Amino acid sequence: MKYLVLLTLISCISFAHGSEVCTESVIPSVPSQQEYVSALKGMTLFSSCDTEGSYLFYKNWYSEHIGPKRLANQLLAFFVIVLGATLPLIAYLSLSEKTSKIAVASVGALIVIAQGASQYFSFGNSWQEYMVAKMKLESAHSVWQHELIKASLDKEASLRMMQEATDQFQKSVYSIVLDETVGFFSVRKETPDKAKP
Repeated sequence: MKYLVLLTLISCISFAHGSEVCTESVIPSVPSQQEYVSALKGMTLFSSCDTEGSYLFYKNWYSEHIGPKRLANQLLAFFVIVLGATLPLIAYLSLSEKTSKIAVASVGALIVIAQGASQYFSFGNSWQEYMVAKMKLESAHSVWQHELIKASLDKEASLRMMQEATDQFQKSVYSIVLDETVGFFSVRKETPDKAKP
């Protein structure tokens, strides 16, 4: 049994992801508006991954936290499966009635504890919401970069279009993080048919 648990832990480690190296270039090169692009580097949004509030900080935070939550979710699920599979084995073994009752009760209690921990800590929902938030951040970044490049082709409105795209990107980043965080702290709302008149 110890070897099975050890093998499971070793095999599940491959699902955990470490933190990404923070060397990504966030701001594209736009020669026609070099002064504006250089000024962006002074904004918190475009700071390094060590600066709380920057795009890279949030993206790396989600990257670092997806793996452990996913691993915990998978380990608890596997633990419940293994414990559930041992219940018929206990009934099959020739154990004394007292030992059999203790074994069944213990395995049942462990299943309930594992399921309760899984629901209480919401590992499954957490890693999925972190993954979605990270993907939304990356998508917003790609859209922003595309808008900057597109704006650089319009000689007359280039600066205004870049500023609008940057404003939208900043709003998107903070909105994505806020939505994920609010989702974490949300409480169950009343359904419309149960709402008070």
